[in-house]
Amino acid sequence: MPNAAGWAEKEYKKEYGQFFTSRPVAEFMAKWVLEKQPKTILDPAVGEGIFLWEVIRLFPSMSDTGELSVTAYEIDFNMAERFQNHLKSRSSLDVRSLNLCIEDYLKAKTKNQYDAIICNPPYHKFQRIPDREQLRNLFSERYGITLSGYCNASSYFLVKSIYELAPGGRCAYIMPYEFLNTGYGETVKRYFLEKRVLKYIIKFDSSVRVFEDAITTCCILLLEKPTEDGQLKNCGRMENTVIFSEIHSLEQLNWEDIERNSKAIPGKQLDCHEKWLSYFLKEALVTNRQNLIQLKKIGRVSRGIATGSNQFFVLSKEMICRHHLSKEVCLPCVAKASDVKNLIFNEDVYRRLYEENRKVTIFNGVYAHTGQDKAYIRYGEQNGIHEGYLTSHRSPWYAIENKAPAPIWLAAFSRDRIKVVRNEMMIRNLTAFHGIYIENAAFSKEDIDLLFCWLLTPTAQKLLKENKREYGAGLDKFEPGDLMEADVLDVRRMKPQDRTDVLAYYQKMADTLDLELQQDMICSVDHIMKNYI
Repeated sequence: MPNAAGWAEKEYKKEYGQFFTSRPVAEFMAKWVLEKQPKTILDPAVGEGIFLWEVIRLFPSMSDTGELSVTAYEIDFNMAERFQNHLKSRSSLDVRSLNLCIEDYLKAKTKNQYDAIICNPPYHKFQRIPDREQLRNLFSERYGITLSGYCNASSYFLVKSIYELAPGGRCAYIMPYEFLNTGYGETVKRYFLEKRVLKYIIKFDSSVRVFEDAITTCCILLLEKPTEDGQLKNCGRMENTVIFSEIHSLEQLNWEDIERNSKAIPGKQLDCHEKWLSYFLKEALVTNRQNLIQLKKIGRVSRGIATGSNQFFVLSKEMICRHHLSKEVCLPCVAKASDVKNLIFNEDVYRRLYEENRKVTIFNGVYAHTGQDKAYIRYGEQNGIHEGYLTSHRSPWYAIENKAPAPIWLAAFSRDRIKVVRNEMMIRNLTAFHGIYIENAAFSKEDIDLLFCWLLTPTAQKLLKENKREYGAGLDKFEPGDLMEADVLDVRRMKPQDRTDVLAYYQKMADTLDLELQQDMICSVDHIMKNYI
């Protein structure tokens, strides 16, 4: 267990979104921006100054002669003080050529343009950006771009830096790559394409620990602003070509491995509305998109029920008996993805979990009618449950969200295989799962069973993963809005015999608990269904 000092430092870093760059990454990025021997360089979030140390180490003559003018921003006064102390004790950089600004780079107004910009921006999600609506308006006014309200802090830093990059200048950023696949990232990607600045996206595989003190996903963006005559060359390639490269270790952060694992896409072929993570996939998954349909065309995806206090609302058999609760207030539900081992969830599976004293019941106080039911509500109030964020915004506080049971569940988080479950019992689920609702009247129960079988297949899972958000260390997250954009097989186009064969496998999967046998059946289903795409 971490000590108090370690916990406080972790919280402090979280407040400022601080994840410090390792030396191999800093060296690689510094070499890119220094290749053209810039006269001015900017670090918008200098931190401890590792990028500037690499600049000094790689090109000591530039700093010794005072030919290089450095501007650095740091919003954290304590971090700026640490940087200055390091500067005095170990740097050969002429301090007179350094302009250290202890202020918020995003709000700082400057007319300067820089030959080189290098940055590891704060990793704040949109909820932690102070005055974000004010910031959106500021960017719209100054830089002519209206960013999504869901943009993270690093996207704001990147856009401002592109604006301040001099013609012919180079920029290197290391930042989370989730914007490549999200709706809020569309505006940023459009900005890339309009300005014709993006040259390389070097994506680290999610298993790579780029930062010692954090599990997160990231990529290196290498940019170069066209000169006024537009005649820039990018390592011998056409000017407006973007190189997508994925590397699987820090040792591969070299040009030989980057080029070996790269894919060149002409800028005119890039669509800001598409999910750019798909360009890192080495194989073409789909040859016939006529048989695919976006999930949003046949239904919707919705997160599960958020109770505000699972400790109070989610009950086991023992808790129900202890509080003498009535059947009316106890509704069957699934709270944890780990409780669901079966591909097909039916009453037999539920009864077994209930008897094992798993928490598979949710309390809904609106149906309270006995003295014991009402006593349990008072028990919640005595423990302050009604004062929580979600509960205090509900009326009455003890009512659960009114979400209908979904026929298919898909786990919100996954490693490797995405957990998909057919909810034959039609009970409710909490936020561990998203619910897939089929709202197309032309879809029969058989079609829903077939769609479920499709979602289990390796082919379908690869397509689904084009819409994931990676959290690092192999953990993937799926948001309902992203899944709505996913392509799925339009099972109505399947031939009658194929439908019959797949439904037979569905029944066999329901009849066995043997996971290895179920996996063999999924492979057989995949063999049938992948022929359609």
